[in-house]
Amino acid sequence: MTDDIKRNRRESDEKIERGEYDVFLSYNSKDRERVIEIGNWLKDNGIAPFLDKWDLQPGKSWIRAITQQISKSKAAAIFISEAGLGPFQTEEMEAFLLEYVARGCPVIPVLLPNAPEQENLSPFLKTKTWVDFRKKVPDPLEYLIWGITGKKPIKVYRPGILIASLGDSPVVISAMYDLLTEREKLTLDRVTILHPKGEDIQESYKLVRDTLSNGQELEAIELDFEDADSWRNACVFLQRLWRLLRQYEEQKDSVYLSLAGGRKSMAALTAWVAPFFSCVKGLYHVISPEKEYFPSVYEIKEMSKVKILREMHPRLDQLMLVEIPFDKGQEMSAKLISKLLSSLPEDYEKAEALITGQTILQGDDIPQVEVTASVVEQFHKLLTDNRADARIVRNGLLEMSQVATLRSHIGSDTHSCKVPNLGRVVLHSYTGLPVPIRPVFYTRPSDISDEADEPVKRVVVCALQTPDEHRFRTLKEVAPAFTSNLKKTFSVDTLPPVPFPEESTLIVPLGRSPMVATQLYTLLTKQLQRTIREVVLIYPQRAAAIINGAKIIRDALRDEYDVDCRLVGIPGLEDITKAEHCETYQAYLVQEIKRVQKETEDGKIDLALSGGRKGMTAMTIFAAQKSDILYVYHTLITDKDTSDKIDEETTIDALNETSLSQEEERERLFLRAYEVKEGPDPYANFVLFRVPVFTAEGW
Repeated sequence: MTDDIKRNRRESDEKIERGEYDVFLSYNSKDRERVIEIGNWLKDNGIAPFLDKWDLQPGKSWIRAITQQISKSKAAAIFISEAGLGPFQTEEMEAFLLEYVARGCPVIPVLLPNAPEQENLSPFLKTKTWVDFRKKVPDPLEYLIWGITGKKPIKVYRPGILIASLGDSPVVISAMYDLLTEREKLTLDRVTILHPKGEDIQESYKLVRDTLSNGQELEAIELDFEDADSWRNACVFLQRLWRLLRQYEEQKDSVYLSLAGGRKSMAALTAWVAPFFSCVKGLYHVISPEKEYFPSVYEIKEMSKVKILREMHPRLDQLMLVEIPFDKGQEMSAKLISKLLSSLPEDYEKAEALITGQTILQGDDIPQVEVTASVVEQFHKLLTDNRADARIVRNGLLEMSQVATLRSHIGSDTHSCKVPNLGRVVLHSYTGLPVPIRPVFYTRPSDISDEADEPVKRVVVCALQTPDEHRFRTLKEVAPAFTSNLKKTFSVDTLPPVPFPEESTLIVPLGRSPMVATQLYTLLTKQLQRTIREVVLIYPQRAAAIINGAKIIRDALRDEYDVDCRLVGIPGLEDITKAEHCETYQAYLVQEIKRVQKETEDGKIDLALSGGRKGMTAMTIFAAQKSDILYVYHTLITDKDTSDKIDEETTIDALNETSLSQEEERERLFLRAYEVKEGPDPYANFVLFRVPVFTAEGW
């Protein structure tokens, strides 16, 4: 918080302490949260507002207190929204009208962002110059302060914190900052950047740091991964963001979240969190209609200093700031958090979602759970022999990311042994599975049973032990079978998903990459063994290139798999560049979800995270929350060569090349051209990544 804002806050608090209020805030109780936000802005500008929620003493007559303040306050602000005037608000307004006549007290009509047309104002208020928060020009806060004090303020403060993730281009951070401070008139006194590790990201951050030098505090939080492309990495990202927002909520800060900057999975996770914190006042994306992509750090580094400055501060009239609408007031109660941390249903998919929530909310940092090659082999065999147990084991291995849970389920038997290239390790058994299988593991850098200050960062599972003749052998007995092969490990996320054969409808928000739909269709049917009865593609109806891609997918699905493909073009939309576009898109998406749920017996839906704009990604998350859908699905490519090849070969232009045969097109769309020829999983270069969806009512 800047020194000016601190001084203004102190001045406001001192006036309130003396009972000298500058303005009485009269509002409908349905508009309380919005009015509280404006009340805080007034305090940031040295104004002392009277607000019943803040200033009525418990146990005393509120009617008498309000009557006293009406007779003493120097001005009144009458807030009006689509909810209309509240019953007590009408009486407050009538009392102020008398004060207006008696002592010239200013009575200021204030139209909130969702207020009706001015014609619905009372005859008296129509004669007043109102303050209109539905518009940005003239600045409504500046006008309100002017109306209260009688003096036009030199500077208006709206303090807040910008949280953004950083990806390939540093420009989106500085562009977002410029748009929010200059166009939205916010006073951002802190910018918190969540960024993955990597030399290019470090270079991006340096450019942001050098560009944002206006006195605001800049905080960088490095994540221990390169992308939120796995279950564990997604949990780490969410945990860091969750902790930040909880801290800012306790400090009563105003927070603005940026979807621009990081990968699409990070944008989805950022949107995922937004409704659960009242401190989040806005969720934004930035688009450049002139360019498909903002320049990368590699491109910028080659420029001159003058051009770098120009690139990092692009002309604002050439940018679109998209405010993403979301339902506020879904804060997770202590009761719900307690339920999340204590319950685990038998249903496999719901259990995985709850394990995710528990992992995010744990007090400890999330260690990396790794498995050895022998565990991978054992798990593949278990998938073949006993799929139900495989589901339990996979969830159990995820649950080992929770340090407290891990500590509470350590078997009494331990074995310390020296391993080539690793030194001494202490083996433990994890006894938390409801099936006769015990993962054998050790931890790094310290042993989990030690009282060392150093936290556990790695949990390495070396074997899935089963009982031999109705008993588990001691760790000393079984250790020689695997301790010679502990050097090479893999993330637990690399274990294949357990097939969940069900009929479902696949709904895909479609952008300029048609392969998003066929790639997800292939992985769902091959890895999860889904039977997709229908594919629904949702896209802006006026986007010719996307329509062309949708038709390619429809024909390919029909010819290859005899699957119906429903094309849902959203009328009037060419792109998702405004809040109203987001709302329209979400309405169509929810409508399709409801249709499927109504027309099918089980209503099972597999929902794609999005192949379009990040605004579409956010609205997909919110639509899933509204529709009780457990997961949204995203596909990632882990091999760079494969990724580059797909980027080159599956654009709409590449698929429309006249020299490309239909067979070659289908080989690309359905991943046959990119299969791994060696090993048990031909789709080893692809990750079927699903994000659990929660609601405040939730579980």
